[in-house]
Amino acid sequence: MFHQNLDLNSHLAATVTRKDGSHRDIETLSTDRINWKAAISKIKEPMKFWERAFFTARQHNLIPIGLTVAGFAAAVLSGDATPAQMALVTTAGVGVLAADFVSGAGTRINAFNYHAAGTGTTSATTSDTTLQTDSGVSRVSGTQSNPSSGTYRSVATLNFSSTLAITEWGLFSASTSGILWDRRVFSAINVASGDSIQFTYSLTVPAGGS
Repeated sequence: MFHQNLDLNSHLAATVTRKDGSHRDIETLSTDRINWKAAISKIKEPMKFWERAFFTARQHNLIPIGLTVAGFAAAVLSGDATPAQMALVTTAGVGVLAADFVSGAGTRINAFNYHAAGTGTTSATTSDTTLQTDSGVSRVSGTQSNPSSGTYRSVATLNFSSTLAITEWGLFSASTSGILWDRRVFSAINVASGDSIQFTYSLTVPAGGS
């Protein structure tokens, strides 16, 4: 019997618009696309050193389950406190995907389109079912598209009416409660009343996995 992983490559970006109309593009809040060769070229230690350090840290639950060896090395080199993580589809999300293949009953995979933001800083894990600390801002249904073969995209804008440090994001199957598909934690985006954040979530499933 042959086995092969089906990779999910995802990318989360944001555009912050201030009350005065100014805006700032954040091209990458979280991604699984890490340049491993570039990271390793910055150090003299062999790759095996990083692999040993990575798995030792993983065994002691010191790093997020969604972090790759490449992301670990890049984070250590850059001093990044919120390193990029690989596509972090939750256990509950995978359950919906599998069930949708069988019958199409219940929650459908295309329901994962509700964006939420929060202020929690605990690293994301596959066992997450909600945000750590919801911002209190209502979830927003995104505009869905299929910009290229194998890619799903959802874009939504959340408006804020108070001062907050937004540090987490999640994609849910409903406007309230629902199932969490993906959760990301990142460096704080500080917002004030009248500001907004447009989140762009892109998920690509490359051909070849089985």
